[in-house]
Amino acid sequence: MNGENKFDKLLNSLTILLIRFLMGVLVLCLLLGSIGLLKVIFEELMSPPVMVLEVEVLFNIFSLILIIAIGYELFKALHIVAISSSIPSLPIIQIAIIAVANKIITLNIKDT
Repeated sequence: MNGENKFDKLLNSLTILLIRFLMGVLVLCLLLGSIGLLKVIFEELMSPPVMVLEVEVLFNIFSLILIIAIGYELFKALHIVAISSSIPSLPIIQIAIIAVANKIITLNIKDT
């Protein structure tokens, strides 16, 4: 039984290390995604006609914002898992709702 406890502790440590690594990668992706979002907004505002955003561009911007929101919610869920060793059900449901809302909002029936 003592060997199982050491093995369980090792697995828990590796799991927490992996979750923290994934959180770091997620933060990097969120930062780069936010910079990319600002770049898209700036480029679209500066292209002729200046300071005017078309509906298609707004759909792309909203899609990027929702993707970043999903990433943030995923980060929060991973953080809760890392500090409590449990899987939170409410944040997972929130992530799923945001993802479905993203698909519904950015759905283009003409292309589908």
